[in-house]
Amino acid sequence: MKTTLNFGALKDTITKKAAIELAQENKKSTLVDFLESVRTSPVLKKQFLVYKNFEKTKPFEHTRLAERFIEQNLQALRDVQWEDLMEQNASLRQNLLGGPDQCTVMASKGNEELFENINTIIESRLNKRFTNIDADVKAYGALIEHLTRKVEATEMNEEKERPKANRFWKYITQNALGYFNERFEALDPAERDLFKMMISEHKEKHEGVIKLREDLIKLIEEKIAASKSREDVVILESFRQKVDKQVGEDKMMSDEYIMSCFELKKALMER
Repeated sequence: MKTTLNFGALKDTITKKAAIELAQENKKSTLVDFLESVRTSPVLKKQFLVYKNFEKTKPFEHTRLAERFIEQNLQALRDVQWEDLMEQNASLRQNLLGGPDQCTVMASKGNEELFENINTIIESRLNKRFTNIDADVKAYGALIEHLTRKVEATEMNEEKERPKANRFWKYITQNALGYFNERFEALDPAERDLFKMMISEHKEKHEGVIKLREDLIKLIEEKIAASKSREDVVILESFRQKVDKQVGEDKMMSDEYIMSCFELKKALMER
């Protein structure tokens, strides 16, 4: 794994390096640089959320739900180019860890196989030159096994899992959001909202972006009304103009645009 660009292994190695820096009271924080790189790159952000989902989610009771979970995560990466993904991972490694002669990149014990399998199914979907079908099948099967592994004290409500046919649509509308929040609970609320919007179908995604813009403008106006600083008001007014500005359909529906709106909303709520 000396020259690996596997994002999970990179993340674990960066975390280890940051822990050493903390123990040595080193003012340099590799972890802060890593999080900033993820925050400012839509490609790295998507990848970060996908790996976090696979690593942290609770096991599923049924294979079909695990399969659905895998597809939802791959859906979040549908617009990413494999070459771009590898290029950004390579830059992340070089900038934060150096080359292979400076640092050996390794996943934490217990994560090695999981991260390799995640990387394989992502490559099989994104890399047009990928031809190793056997590796793809093996990785997919291993992920299903990981997602359906047995844990102690796990009980499922069978009525919730298999609702009666005549109550199916009621079940869907009442439990879809609860299901999503439960299965993606590894993400914080803001990350969950972002991820849900990225994997939504076109109509739902469009409605979500429109509401996000409306919520942002309302939040900005509330901040303006509460501000006592002329300088802050000027900055907030510029934010409102940018959010309210008409943009093309393609740009408004892009994950980059959506992420920038989420980042602005988060920044404003922390002010």
